[in-house]
Amino acid sequence: MPRHIATKDHRAGRASRYWCSSAPAANARSNTSSARAVSAPDGRELEVYVGGDYSYRSAFFTTPSNSIYSLIPEYDVVNLRLGLRFGDGKYDVQVFGRNVFDEVYYLTLSAANTGGIYGTLGDPRTYGVTLKARY
Repeated sequence: MPRHIATKDHRAGRASRYWCSSAPAANARSNTSSARAVSAPDGRELEVYVGGDYSYRSAFFTTPSNSIYSLIPEYDVVNLRLGLRFGDGKYDVQVFGRNVFDEVYYLTLSAANTGGIYGTLGDPRTYGVTLKARY
């Protein structure tokens, strides 16, 4: 978020106000974490795995003007997966969920000089299955 800084204007001999902020799309905090667990039951060629990803991004402006219409609020996104690998690693079946809590968030947001506000939404909740085979 922008900070207010008071400085002295040496040419005019009076105090002036300037706004200082980070570059557009540079947020103060972000975090991405992943975890994965694998289990292979004794004596079998079956491997079970589970994993998850968590991503957090604090609020940030997308334009240098720091317009309130370009402020993207903070958001978190959680992705999960569960899979089976078998046939000596030749086959892999995975069930996944992306944005499992259906967080509504923006990737871009800006105001045009025509008066419109334009943005790109992040991906909605998505579930699926992935099948892999190695030849």
